[in-house]
Amino acid sequence: YLASGNRLGDVGVKELSQGVASLLCLSSLELDLSGNSLGDAGAWELGCAVAALRGLARLVLDLRGNAIGEAGAKEFARVAGGLAALESFELHLDGNVRGAGRGLHSQHELALMVQRLQAGGCACECTW
Repeated sequence: YLASGNRLGDVGVKELSQGVASLLCLSSLELDLSGNSLGDAGAWELGCAVAALRGLARLVLDLRGNAIGEAGAKEFARVAGGLAALESFELHLDGNVRGAGRGLHSQHELALMVQRLQAGGCACECTW
């Protein structure tokens, strides 16, 4: 469990993401990365890492209060939306200073991601 407010930034999240992506047998992951100065690049890195965990059944990501913008939210949704084994998913993007999930394109991509996951039987709780 990672506490919020560690100021990891995109570089720190890249390192963390590399470690997460190597945990291929992981079935549950909960990360509180709120207030860690993540930007678009960090959101993309995290999305790619999570997408590598094909057997993941439960995922909780708190990304509130970062600097994720339209592009980061859109790319996260694009890469993480294919997790077919997910049964439970929580994503919190509210409070990002660059407006993650508030722009038309990222809202559309996030909504499509949630629809794909729900169509596969996943219970989703998302805020942006």
